[in-house]
Amino acid sequence: MKDEPRPVGLSGVDRLQELVEPHLQDYITGVSEYVRGEGGLEKGQKKAAQIRLSAALGRILVVELGRIIPRLTRAHAGERKIAGALRTANADVSESDELDGLRFPLPWWEGSL
Repeated sequence: MKDEPRPVGLSGVDRLQELVEPHLQDYITGVSEYVRGEGGLEKGQKKAAQIRLSAALGRILVVELGRIIPRLTRAHAGERKIAGALRTANADVSESDELDGLRFPLPWWEGSL
């Protein structure tokens, strides 16, 4: 597991790491603060903020997809290397099964909406 990025000094961004299930408004607050304050950040702080924002958005997506697609029980938020047809890729949100590999339940819309 990768180490968490260091605090950035922007409270709306830094608090995202503490939230297990952040809401979209938490993300909007953090990203808005980042956009307003990124000019005063060093390169390492900018990267740390981007990592925190991306991780929070992935967790939000997993929670929201779980509400819409109850069968999405193995969803994972966080960078994971997956195999593609031509090369590997890093996915921020994925669902996989140890026997089936990478998957997405289809048709996910049946009885879910």
